[in-house]
Amino acid sequence: QLNIASADFKVFAGHKEVGLFRTEGMYADRVPKMSDVVRSLKSSLLRAAGLTIRLFDPDDDKVRPEDAEKFAGKRGMGFLLETEAGSSIAREQIRALLIAVDRLATEGRVDLEKKEIRILLPMLITAEQSAELRKRFNAIEAELLADKTIHCVRGEKIEFGAMIETASAVMNLEEITEESTSFSIGANDLTRDLLAISDRRLLMTGQRYDWLSPKVLRAIERIIDVAKEKKIKVSCCGEISRDPMGAILLTLMGIDALSMDASYIPDINYVLSHLHFDEWKKFARKDEDGKSKVEKALAK
Repeated sequence: QLNIASADFKVFAGHKEVGLFRTEGMYADRVPKMSDVVRSLKSSLLRAAGLTIRLFDPDDDKVRPEDAEKFAGKRGMGFLLETEAGSSIAREQIRALLIAVDRLATEGRVDLEKKEIRILLPMLITAEQSAELRKRFNAIEAELLADKTIHCVRGEKIEFGAMIETASAVMNLEEITEESTSFSIGANDLTRDLLAISDRRLLMTGQRYDWLSPKVLRAIERIIDVAKEKKIKVSCCGEISRDPMGAILLTLMGIDALSMDASYIPDINYVLSHLHFDEWKKFARKDEDGKSKVEKALAK
């Protein structure tokens, strides 16, 4: 699946499924006007067969240094729910999405029965955070209906997914499924949290393979296992997804989708399409002791 930071036609490069729209890209140079956000989301909804939109998540490599102070050192849902700046951005993005969806549906340009639309909640840790965001979402939709900015209830067609990016979230997976319809593994931040790597950018140098750590792979396996048990979709983004060995491991572990920049998709598709998975799957299959050959190898 495609991983994008803008609705520029060129970034779609013929790909239809958008596994992650990183909305921080819209704020890279300036705070966008509401009309610009609506226009960007409408464009993406028209071009994508399915669209997953991650709400704003501030971090050193995602925002301008001069904006760092307003984020109060918080990330993801902590920022969006607990700070004035975060609540304002979340409200703006939810309004823009509801307006974009309503206009396209009203014009008959989008069939909501056939298009999968999902809001992805970054750095989610508890089900309560998801429930609170849904409460605010419903209130914003009610306001838009009351002032006739939108004309029909569309929110029920928009799913809520959870980004699993911390050790705390991994511990709370069963609880989180009560308020989420999917998991998305944010492998870079999850690796950073599990291995106590202070600088997230160290994971992007192309010279570190920390996600091969047994601790990280066991956490990813637990996320996938819980998703399968609860019958919800699970995807993954980050360095591990676009690395051939990482893509193979994730596929063997049962991941439903991999999200990456367009430039990596042809190579990963080639690698996965030329593997004999029936042969490879025996390494992931669990023995009588409940462990796979992969797990036993990692334990040595």
